[in-house]
Amino acid sequence: MFRKFGCVLTAAIFIPMCAVPGTSKKETFVDGLWSHENTIVLVARFDKCGGPYRPVQSIVSTDGGNTWAADGPQFDGSDLLFILNEGAELLIGGQYYAEGPTSSPFLLVYGLEKHEWSQSDIYDGSAELLGMAREKETGHLLAWVRHIDMGSEDDLGPIVLHESVDGGKTWDLIKDVAHVPTSPGMNFFSELPQRSGKWRVSHDGNAIEQLRDDGKWHRSVELPLPIQQECPVDQDDPRP
Repeated sequence: MFRKFGCVLTAAIFIPMCAVPGTSKKETFVDGLWSHENTIVLVARFDKCGGPYRPVQSIVSTDGGNTWAADGPQFDGSDLLFILNEGAELLIGGQYYAEGPTSSPFLLVYGLEKHEWSQSDIYDGSAELLGMAREKETGHLLAWVRHIDMGSEDDLGPIVLHESVDGGKTWDLIKDVAHVPTSPGMNFFSELPQRSGKWRVSHDGNAIEQLRDDGKWHRSVELPLPIQQECPVDQDDPRP
């Protein structure tokens, strides 16, 4: 299933340079960070909002970190794992883990021009997303997914290559493979980075830092953002 999401889900807010009371320094507030010119995308963790899991959602600033807004779908009991930066688009692969085992790997695409998100399902079922890539020659997207067989002794099934020829909107099962390959003919997705351009997550995980003209990193935004302490209103589960 292919879904599109409008841009801003909550109003943008100014971020003061102060810590939020009562938060634990051991918590992870941001899983990853990506930047392009004045746009910064955080893959962020939110409060549990009454549920057993900490939801994950993108938080976007389009003005160099002055204002931020929750954007795109929010996932409860899910992880965003792999990322590929292609200039005009940001591609992110993820999967669900709620109630185990992992299942239903998916692809998120963020278009920089319109600041719009879309989501597609790579596979519907118990599975583990092992890796993703785009073929340089054809432009096809590839995903290596271990299908989980709940009836086997170790719950492990085959690693299956999935392919999309339409930019990630639809996916087909291609063949069983022995492992995720390495090839110079592919642009592989990487794990979520903690630094991108002149922005990074601080070593203690409690701030976003900016590399300024003096050649030094400066704490620019304290984490968690106030918006991460809020729960979504009438936010639907993005799963079909």
